[in-house]
This record gives sequence, C-alpha cells and structure tokens, in this order.
Amino acid sequence: MKRMALPLTLVIVLAFAVSDSAFPGEKSPAQAHDLDTAIGAFPQDAREYLRTIISAEEFDARLGAGQAVKLGALLGKSPHGVALALIGLAQRYARTPVSHFNVGAVAIGASGAMYFGSNMEFPGQALSFSVHAEQSAIMNAWMHGEKGIQALAISAAPCGYCRQFLHELSTASSLIILLPGGKPAPLSALLPDAFGPEDLDVEGRLMDSPRRELRLEAANADSLAEAALEAASTSYAPYSHNYSAVALESGQGAVVTGRYAENAAYNPSMSPMQAALCMYNNAGLAFEDIQRAALVQSNPRAANQDAAARAVLGSLAPQARLETYEAAAR
Repeated sequence: MKRMALPLTLVIVLAFAVSDSAFPGEKSPAQAHDLDTAIGAFPQDAREYLRTIISAEEFDARLGAGQAVKLGALLGKSPHGVALALIGLAQRYARTPVSHFNVGAVAIGASGAMYFGSNMEFPGQALSFSVHAEQSAIMNAWMHGEKGIQALAISAAPCGYCRQFLHELSTASSLIILLPGGKPAPLSALLPDAFGPEDLDVEGRLMDSPRRELRLEAANADSLAEAALEAASTSYAPYSHNYSAVALESGQGAVVTGRYAENAAYNPSMSPMQAALCMYNNAGLAFEDIQRAALVQSNPRAANQDAAARAVLGSLAPQARLETYEAAAR
C-alpha cells in the first residue's frame, strides 16, 4: 500500500475497500455490473476510457481537466454535458441508510477538473448531520485546491439549504446549476435576495479564504494531529473564527483530512467531521475501519465541534477514538 502527497497536504492512501457505493480497484461481479449500468449509455470507447480512470489505484472521485476534455471528445459533449453524464456514477458513492434516496453531483472546478459528490446519512444521528451531494462535491473540489466552481450538475434540484451553502462560494455570482433535462440556470436565479457574507461585513468567501498560521498547544501531538492542524490552517470560519479540521486514520494507515466550512446563515455550515467523512468516502474507504480521529480547533468557545464530531464518529465507527487539540495563532 502506498502513500501519495496530494494538494493542500491532504494525505490519502489511495487503496479502495470493497463497497456498494464505489468502484475503484478490484470489483465484485455485482459492482462491475453496477458500474456498467451507471455508464451503460456511453459509447464503447468512452466507457472503456472511463473504466480505466476509475479503476486506477490513485482515483479519488475526480477527473483531471485533461481527462474531462478527452472524455468530452469521446462523448461528443461540452463540459456541461460531461458533468451531467457523470451524475449517475457520482450517485454510486451515496450512503443513505435512512432515506434510500441517492443524490449525485459533479462540480466543474475553475481548472476544468470535475469532482464527484454524493449525499451521506448517519444512522442514529439527527438528520441535520446529513451531508448533501452539493456540499460533498464542493468539499472534494476545495480540498483538491480549486479556488472556484464554474458549474454544478446535480441529479435533483438543489434544496434551499444547498442553495444557501452554494451562495457562500467565491464564484457564487457566476455559478451555473445543471439539471438533467433542464436548462442551465445561474444560482442567483434560484436564490433571489440572498443573504451572504457581505451582510455580516465579511469580505472573503468560501474557496478563496487566506491561510492562517496555527500551532498546536499540546506538546505531545503526533502526525495525525499535525495533519489536522495543516487542514485547519486553510479552513473557512469567518464568523466564529474557530478554524478547525479533522484527520481520520484507518486501520491500514490511510490518513484523510477535512476542514470546516462556515456559512453566513450558520446552519448550512459544514463541520470538519462531515468534511473528513466526505473525503474518506470519496477514497472508497470503509467507515467501520476508522481507528483514530484528531480534531483541531482554534476557538472552541465560539463554536465547539467536539460533541458533534463524537456523535457522528460514534455512529459509524464506535471503536474509533477521537483526540481533540486546541490551536493558536503563531
């Protein structure tokens, strides 16, 4: 098993577990059939090209800009058309034990790369802890270094919660929403008279916030805590100033991080544990294999992430232990 350095110090061992929701690596006959169903309408050359991409060990629920362009040429589709065509594949990553309603999303980053997203539900926890596919796709793009999103293809019209979440983006004013069988629509048309960062005198936006130099207060922090610290330094928390992140470690040594993303309306904010679980899911790793988690936060007195992180982690991996650390500005 190999380690691979990824943008923004996101460290993932890109080895994929057998899962009903993802297709990388070796697949069972049932999974292979499910994959073929997801891309069954593609021309054979496009189908074979995409199968090669997602079967690669390093695949992490995204297509590079060059890969997206080549797939578009094979499909005879524009970038918008490619993103719409990939929705069915993104849906295969959904984890929906409560609703059984799978939603897929594909974000087109400013670079032209495409990022999968899917909804996730956590049994036994409040429904408000659920992750929406739109959030998952945005987190996937942001954690891979994107500074903005051109368009977002979704299998179902975005709910009000997601429209508010998307309004926080650096490219919200130009973001295009794509729906199967529908006409492209700007986000601004779906969320008139929107409430955003400027209403709370915040100038920055999600995906363009500055890096903050943080240090751990604890002297005994190990590499897992350091990975969470690095992710926290690029989190987005202009309202609480609780710059925070979670690092998850699997039994095989895979380390995945996710960082906090706040929203002007507060409720659509995405917690660091939700973000980390999105990235863990995108890597095709099994939640029940999580052994350790490290939460780093800089201002827990304003918006403490500890209780929510413990609750969600406990429902998925009760054997895992959560370590908490406080950070301060350097």
